Amino acid sequence: MQWEYLQVYVSLEELEQFQEKLDEYGEKGWELVSMISIETKGWLTSHSETSGL
Repeated sequence: MQWEYLQVYVSLEELEQFQEKLDEYGEKGWELVSMISIETKGWLTSHSETSGL
């Protein structure tokens, strides 16, 4: 058996449609195994914000 991997970036603006995307990938046989938040630092500030998943 050979494994395939797929990485998908989801911006914060797309979060409302995220469940629909998961359903589409699930129908094609994909399984969600992990999620990572993408952190960005502001140019003038030291704190970071989540920009996507």
